[in-house]
Formats: sequence, C-alpha cells, structure tokens
Amino acid sequence: MSKTRRSPNVAVADLVSVRRSRRLAEIVRSGLSSRFQPIYPVGHATPFAVEGFIRGPVGNALECPDKLFQSARMTDMTLALDEAAYRSVLATFGAMRWPGKLFLNIRPSTLFIPPDAVQKLRAAIVQVGLHPSQVILELTEQEPVPDAAALRGLLDPLFDEGMELSLDDVGSGYANMRLLCELKPHFIKVDKFFVAEVAENPTKQSVIRSLVNIACEMGATTIAEGVERQNDAEMAIRLGIDMMQGHLFASTI
Repeated sequence: MSKTRRSPNVAVADLVSVRRSRRLAEIVRSGLSSRFQPIYPVGHATPFAVEGFIRGPVGNALECPDKLFQSARMTDMTLALDEAAYRSVLATFGAMRWPGKLFLNIRPSTLFIPPDAVQKLRAAIVQVGLHPSQVILELTEQEPVPDAAALRGLLDPLFDEGMELSLDDVGSGYANMRLLCELKPHFIKVDKFFVAEVAENPTKQSVIRSLVNIACEMGATTIAEGVERQNDAEMAIRLGIDMMQGHLFASTI
C-alpha cells in the first residue's frame, strides 16, 4: 500500500503555523505591555478615568493590538490573549496607584468561557490591590453578545460591588437599541466614525444627538471617542456629550 505524501507547500504552511503559535504563546506569557488614554469630563482638566490598551513587543510585527488579535484568531488563542491582556492592564494600573477609574476592555465571549470567567476576573482585580468599584468593564461591539440578559446576570455580583459597564463603539458593529436596553450600560461610547468631522456633518450630528437623548433616558454617561479636532470637540459639547477621549487631549500615558 502506498503512503500518501503531503505537499511540500502544506508542510511549509504547517511549520509557519506552528512557529506563529509558539511566538504568540511567548508574547501572551511575557511580551505584553500596557498603555492608557485619559477620559475627560467636559469642562474639567483632570481625567475621570483612563482606558487601558495592550501592545505587543516593540518593533515586532505583532506590536499592534489589532494584529495581535488577528493572529490569535488564526491560532485559536483569542481567549488566552484576552485574559492575558486584561491581566496586564490591571497589573500596570494597580501599580500606578492612580486615584481615578479604569476602563477595562474585554470581549463578551471571554466572560462566558470558561464557566468561572467572571470569578477569575474578580480575582485578577483583587490580586493587584484594586476593588471592583474602581473598574469600568468595557465591552467591544465588534463581537456579538450571544445573550445580553445572561451576561448581565453573570456580572450582577460585580455590579453589586460597584463595578460599572461601558458599551464601546456604539453606532457600529453589532450594536442596536435592544442591546442597549438589555445591557443597560452606565457609559455609552460613541464610535469615532461619528465623532470625526462631526462639526461639518449634519447627519453625524443627528446620530450623536439621538444617542445622547437615549443615554439621558437611561441615566447613562456619553463619551465621544477619537476626538482629534477642536471644532469636533466643540460640536460634541453642543450636542450634549458628557466626556471625551482622543488625541486632541492625550494619546496615551
């Protein structure tokens, strides 16, 4: 019986995949660093909070978080990377002893898998000397929430301790009014697409005005993301935005 031979190209592809997986595993273990961007209430010079971001090794192709997560999806390591990312951000923020709050990015799927995911998150917060009330959990809208009511139920114990919830990139991705109603976030972040050039765009102004009205009805705070121009900031204020973040104020710290 003849043996089936694998194509050399397939063998090379497998080798590349293995090397990519090993390299990503190394980065997940010890190659992540954290950066923070301040979030300012309108009319205040002191930040209310900072949002944490991760970076891969400086100068590496995976330094950019988008490329990091893209590689993680290709190697089935998204959950491991997301957990490592929030642990890195928490550890760095905890060491800063900063008096404000932390917006902590996390993917909805990370909170469902494994079953004790929320308990692990709380343990990671406490381990670095923080309290859940110092953390605002930020859910990205680039990933669907499979069951908003179930997610809210999972997080209720942390909400009882003072943790708050933020919905990121509102107006893009999988966001809809039902998700806003079911999750009842404390903070609504307006996607940067609607903030950019809003000063000259009546349609974007209408969208932001509508989101501000919805947030007001819900008792939520609105944050304009990606503010880069002074005239856009001024328009956002006129439209009723509560807080802002972006390169106009500070890139990262």
